[in-house]
Amino acid sequence: MNCTALNPLEAPASLELVEVGLRSPLVADTLSATNTAFGDGPPSDADIAAWPGRGVAALIDGQVVGGASWTTIIDGITEIAGVGVIETMRRKGIGGALTAAAVRGAFEAGATLAILTPGDDETARVYQRAGFTDTTTMLHLRIPD
Repeated sequence: MNCTALNPLEAPASLELVEVGLRSPLVADTLSATNTAFGDGPPSDADIAAWPGRGVAALIDGQVVGGASWTTIIDGITEIAGVGVIETMRRKGIGGALTAAAVRGAFEAGATLAILTPGDDETARVYQRAGFTDTTTMLHLRIPD
């Protein structure tokens, strides 16, 4: 899916979207929330230290409930990645708001095209509401060591 323009989205009034740059005090909590959303364990110190500084956190009442990031922009293109919301906060518009905030951050940093790969049809619909469209099928190939 790709996006060149955002759609306006509604999100909970109590939602705060915060940029998570290098050395942000929210890095550990953002990684923890997204890891939890994907069923992974807490981030390691190495994961936190390796944070590239391109992301956004979703906060409700001061607590990080989700996050999203984008890759290094190359030739105007970036990939939106790691969009995750903890289970108890899903289906409230937070995932769509995070997606849009990540795209906005990437566009402000110079991207003109954002791509992503949804995990399933339900998440694809979230991304479509944010402005992503199906344009092609991407093939991922990994050659074993």
